[in-house]
Amino acid sequence: MAHSPYTLMVGITMGKVGVQRILRNTQNLRMSPLAIAAVVMYLESRNVDQCAADLPGCIPLNAGVKRELDSLYRKAFVSVAAGQENYNARPRESGYLFQLAALAVHHLAYEVSKDPAKEVLAIEGREKVQLYHKVGGSI
Repeated sequence: MAHSPYTLMVGITMGKVGVQRILRNTQNLRMSPLAIAAVVMYLESRNVDQCAADLPGCIPLNAGVKRELDSLYRKAFVSVAAGQENYNARPRESGYLFQLAALAVHHLAYEVSKDPAKEVLAIEGREKVQLYHKVGGSI
């Protein structure tokens, strides 16, 4: 794995110092450093216009997701990016890590099923939710 191009992508995405800090100083993460690396590697392998030939079944991320992904990385790894020596994740950072993991899981479900209804269209999308309806008539 150390010589994998996907490991290199994690290093490039998070920076060498950031990767070292996460691997060495994770005190209260709700995900293992290995799981974080796997999620980032998977997302980065799909964050392309066209997938590599050695990734059969690969479907690139939707353009809406691609636009927001860098921002989500910054939010998830804000302490590392700020140069904190001890990476002690705050609750919101664990939430952003969970959001990255959920994005990877949902994209993988879409990739496996090829069901257009499962495609992830955005990270922070808006959806109108109807909380109640008028009794005895249409809405």
